[in-house]
Amino acid sequence: FRNVLLALRPQVLLDILTGWCGDLTGKHVAIDGKALRGTHNAEQGKYLVHLVRAWVDEYSISAGQVTCAEKSNEIEAIPRLLDSLSLQGATVTIDAMGTQSAIAEQLHAAGADYVLALKANQKGAFQAVEAHFKEQAEGSSANARHLKSETLELSHGRCERRHYTITDELDWFHKSWKWAGLQSVAEVRRSIQRSHESPMLEEVHYFLCSFKADAQRLAKLVRDHWGVENRCHWVLDVTFREDHCQVRDQNGAHNLSILREMAMKALRNEPSKLSLRRKRRRAALDSNFRIQLLASLHA
Repeated sequence: FRNVLLALRPQVLLDILTGWCGDLTGKHVAIDGKALRGTHNAEQGKYLVHLVRAWVDEYSISAGQVTCAEKSNEIEAIPRLLDSLSLQGATVTIDAMGTQSAIAEQLHAAGADYVLALKANQKGAFQAVEAHFKEQAEGSSANARHLKSETLELSHGRCERRHYTITDELDWFHKSWKWAGLQSVAEVRRSIQRSHESPMLEEVHYFLCSFKADAQRLAKLVRDHWGVENRCHWVLDVTFREDHCQVRDQNGAHNLSILREMAMKALRNEPSKLSLRRKRRRAALDSNFRIQLLASLHA
């Protein structure tokens, strides 16, 4: 098994995932990275294997993955990942690490929409957008057309309220020329309270969007972006204990991560109400159930 996993090119398995996703037109593709913690070995000078995924929440599977080069970050890997996908008609969301003008241009050229998180790593654009929304809130500038939406969620012992504000009137935004296809900018305010006694926590996030102002669409995309963390990375870490796997060869570690994602997909396809952990255990003990899971991948 070890020799096969080390020798097999990960792209062979990734082609299967891409085939399962099929056409990405109209789909939401969330780009996010994950380090495989068990692959670090200081004595042998081996660095963490770091994967960047293109997660499609509608399919509960990745459309593609790439590994980051050693001693590099996601900025180097994201363009390679995007180049491997057919993104015509898709909407791509990326956190602040991938908010680069070259990446926006690549997505625009591929025919995809984007929502890029804007933080201080893009200092000029961040300051301009932050100042605009503050001035609008204070009423100290001419009113631009703003569309708004609000959501309230009560779950996991906390109350979370989100205020979404988006505008496609960008005459004030002198940095807009840097971002190919940019049509709107947005502000998202999150207010979180865990109990009556606990203080209210507030966060403000800004986004660059390539579509006309649509507060409902923005709200769904921003919320669904974290599906890659909740439905993929968290499950791989907690249910599959991925970070405890100490296979340190890059090919072997990458292939095992892809196989775990395939197993996760098979377990989710099974319609019973058992947890993924209990389905895994049943699959280990019941060969008929295991065959049923494998057959569901071809359904």
